[in-house]
Amino acid sequence: MLQRTDGVLRQARMKASSSNTDYVDTFRLTLDMYLDRPGFTLQRFASLTGRSASSIKRALAKHGTTYQTELDARRKSRAIFLLESSDAEIQKIGTQLGYPSQPSFTRAFLRWTGMRPSECRRQSRSS
Repeated sequence: MLQRTDGVLRQARMKASSSNTDYVDTFRLTLDMYLDRPGFTLQRFASLTGRSASSIKRALAKHGTTYQTELDARRKSRAIFLLESSDAEIQKIGTQLGYPSQPSFTRAFLRWTGMRPSECRRQSRSS
């Protein structure tokens, strides 16, 4: 697993350096690989990708985004997908997205969507 991850990261770094327009897409793909890790910080992301946190911030700012914006967008997207397409417990979905507890996941989901995860699931099932 570690070798596969290292290979993917190496390919992502090469792709990102070859084309500046692909940077955010590559960043998102790499971020997706680590969404399930609690406390996955910009510093941890930087060390995994071999870049400094400052250079990542600058590159993202150049594309009009931030680490937190991208992290929240990826988590929101995956949370909605999992709530609508699986029967997994809400706590388990939160854990899969890197939240240490269900209340912290519920607060984030409320902030993103204006509704609780259970409401999102209920709405998707009634449609």
